[in-house]
Amino acid sequence: MSQLRVGVVGCGRMGRERARCSHALDARVEVVVDLDHGRSTDMASKYGAKAASSADDCFRAGVDAIFVCTAPGSRGPLELSCIESGTPFMVEKPVGISAEPCSALVRQLQQRPVVNAVGYMNRYRKSVLLAREILSRSTLIGVSAHWVCRPYGVEWWTDERSSGGPHNEQATHLFDLMRFLLGEIVEIESMFQGPSRVSSVVKFRSGAIGTVFYSCDAQAKDIGLHIFAREGSLTLRGWDFAMTGNTIDGVLPAMENEDIFLAETRTFLEAVRLQRRDLVRSDFADASHTQRVMDAARQSSITGRAVRLTYPAGCGAQG
Repeated sequence: MSQLRVGVVGCGRMGRERARCSHALDARVEVVVDLDHGRSTDMASKYGAKAASSADDCFRAGVDAIFVCTAPGSRGPLELSCIESGTPFMVEKPVGISAEPCSALVRQLQQRPVVNAVGYMNRYRKSVLLAREILSRSTLIGVSAHWVCRPYGVEWWTDERSSGGPHNEQATHLFDLMRFLLGEIVEIESMFQGPSRVSSVVKFRSGAIGTVFYSCDAQAKDIGLHIFAREGSLTLRGWDFAMTGNTIDGVLPAMENEDIFLAETRTFLEAVRLQRRDLVRSDFADASHTQRVMDAARQSSITGRAVRLTYPAGCGAQG
């Protein structure tokens, strides 16, 4: 990775993670961008980078890849500039506050392919990859998923214009994981009790069904995914989705500390270095389908009716 030069746009938590991981992988952090000059200069001094207030500086510097770590509500223009210039990019999840603006970018990527990734880091966890392998040999029945936590402590997070709301910004991890492990969701019916409590019933293309509960009203974090198959069940628990139960074949991976952002960043930079889009486990086109599910959950809560989702022939969660 030592020949790669990267730009980081947005110097909040995820911008700091992407800079840290890039540096650890011997890529050069060339330009960091933030409207808050203090944040950009702090990060720039740490990595010997240039601090800037505009992403245009990344393109002027000719970086090899750009990490887009801005709030979801500001997505679109920078990604389009990356596509037009042929610059690989990685954008944090979710891809936006709704799927509609994403459609134009997906079409642009079809016409002008460039290495791209979306930060659904759970697809890179060893426990999740093992679960996917086991489930690929199983007959799926259903899933019960929950994500309960306290509010995230940044101003833009509760602003629907910036984040799409807490459910859109955080529960998206669960819905993306379910797509990755169980296949496409074709129907969803949801009940919202304000932006902080949401319960959904989902149906998968395979015929499996499931429930998803999300809330950010708690004091402690409780995250889990319990998947049922004819042959048995799998349990993934906690923020790291450790596999704590497996009655399908009895195999449980050894517990280990996993720097998941490093693993995800490594895969993206390797894809950039080799120009191998297939190495990425979540790209913009795939992540836009997760966003469509999030939009459908919201629509269902407004209409009080289930929403059906359709997909192009051959469409399915990548991996």
